[in-house]
Amino acid sequence: MNEVLIEIKLSEELKNKAETVLSHLGLTIPEALELFLKDVATTDKLPFKIPTTKKANSKAEILKLLEQELADRPLEVVDY
Repeated sequence: MNEVLIEIKLSEELKNKAETVLSHLGLTIPEALELFLKDVATTDKLPFKIPTTKKANSKAEILKLLEQELADRPLEVVDY
């Protein structure tokens, strides 16, 4: 399998928060991103709902609504 390098920019605060949560789950950010992308590729959808355009008129508004929705959800750990 050929591998590719993906770079992303995000805030240091988000990175640190994500690392803290993921470390409690025994994962690194690259491992979690790989799991996320495998899920998207397998299911052909995102593992969370995106606010519809009826509630938002731009990508920025959609992202803001999504961030609010995700921030309000409790952390759910699923054992497989």
